[in-house]
Amino acid sequence: MTPNEVIHLSHYNAWANKTLYAACSELSETEYKLERKSYFGSIHNTLNHILVGDRIWFGRLEDVPENLALGDILYEDFNNLRSAREIEDQRIISFAKNITQDRLDGELSYQNIAGNFHDEALLRFVE
Repeated sequence: MTPNEVIHLSHYNAWANKTLYAACSELSETEYKLERKSYFGSIHNTLNHILVGDRIWFGRLEDVPENLALGDILYEDFNNLRSAREIEDQRIISFAKNITQDRLDGELSYQNIAGNFHDEALLRFVE
C-alpha cells in the first residue's frame, strides 16, 4: 500500500461516515436509541463505539494513548456525536496526507486495552 492509497481510503472513510450519519439523521430519536440485539445495544451506542475505536487506534499511531473503553459513550446526543465524527474524519485525512512510505513499511508498537504489548507491521492495520 502506498501513501496515496491511504489518502484515498481516508476520504472514502469520511464519505462512508457522512453517508451513514445522513441515514441515521432520518431516524426518530426513539428509533435511533432503541435497544437492539447487537453488541452495543443501539445505533447510537454503536456509532459511539466506532468513534472510540478510531480514537484508540489514532492514539496508538500518534503515540498518545487514549484512556477509553470500547463501550464508552462519548456523546449522549446525535448532533454532538456527528460533529465529533466529522472532526475525527478530518484528523484521519490529515494523518493520511502526512504518512510516508517508511512509516507504512514500519512497525507499530502499542499496548492494547487488556494491557498486552504488541509489535506488528503497520500495514497489517490498513490493508
